[in-house]
Amino acid sequence: MWGASAGAYLGSLVALSSGDSAVEGAVGGNLSESSAVQAVVHWFGQVDLAASAARTSLEARLLPFHFEADFLGDRSFEGLSLLS
Repeated sequence: MWGASAGAYLGSLVALSSGDSAVEGAVGGNLSESSAVQAVVHWFGQVDLAASAARTSLEARLLPFHFEADFLGDRSFEGLSLLS
């Protein structure tokens, strides 16, 4: 599976959910086939949201940590500045 940016992230989710019956689905004509993938090409997608959210103190004021914190479901990261 190959994906770029958000597609890379989705491809990684597919690869990491292999064997999880809760995400296999129940619609379509190939229900007997596994959705497991052998490899993923993660083309410039996000992999470490905490690291990508690291900002200088000026950047943190201009671009707060809301996106990453909301995505991770953890507001304790909000306002984080690893570079100051």
